[in-house]
Amino acid sequence: MKIKKLLSLLLLILFLLPYSTASGTYLPSYQHWNFSGENFTTQLLNSSLMLSLQNGVAMISTKLLQDLKKGMEGNLNISVKISPETIIAGLKILVGNDTIMEKRVTKSGRYSLDFHMLKDYKKGENFTIVVYNIGGSITLTISPIDFKVPKGGAGEGLLLSGIGISVVFLVLGILAAIMYALKYLVKEEISLSQPSQSKEEGEKVEKEEKREIGKEEGIDRDTVAAIMGALSLYFRGRKFKIISIKPSPWKYYGRLKNMRRWK
Repeated sequence: MKIKKLLSLLLLILFLLPYSTASGTYLPSYQHWNFSGENFTTQLLNSSLMLSLQNGVAMISTKLLQDLKKGMEGNLNISVKISPETIIAGLKILVGNDTIMEKRVTKSGRYSLDFHMLKDYKKGENFTIVVYNIGGSITLTISPIDFKVPKGGAGEGLLLSGIGISVVFLVLGILAAIMYALKYLVKEEISLSQPSQSKEEGEKVEKEEKREIGKEEGIDRDTVAAIMGALSLYFRGRKFKIISIKPSPWKYYGRLKNMRRWK
């Protein structure tokens, strides 16, 4: 029982480990960000930020609270309302001096933007979102940014190993249950068919014995009955099978001797 519990716990850990996201807070809430630019207004909506920009550029920036590793995945969800007069609009994400992502916006709607770290970034480096609009106005509702550990590597390998082991044990358990059930079904069928088979086989054996005994020439039924009785006494009631009854060679010797005397 202890081994089964440990195995179940190990499989659970292997299954959940790759799904764990990067722990900790990498960016502060939007109320602690710095705002710069012209022709824009901001408003906090719970944990999101609404930014309205009229024909200009706006930048919001902050400092990293923890290190970001190379390949780490970020996700930003935004809701956009753009005016028909807009010629060019979009946003950029910068970490340090690197442009991590740039997205052109041509129509209103909801966008889910994914980006990846190009290298390792240390705690305290600048994280900046740049919003620009030329010829019209744009309003963005920006949700908090989520970071996740990169896919692949040891985590995904452990996940695949856990899934593979689970599937193997599941298939083996199903096969064992099927074989266990078939074992009793076959036993019941054999037990039901055995009486009828034994009777039929017994009749066949008796007929074959009679035929084989009847084939022997020169032996009458009384002799066969006497031999069977003697064998029954000898074997004390145990079952036996007579394959054939052949006359003794001494009988032929006696006949030849009598024939010579007559000559």
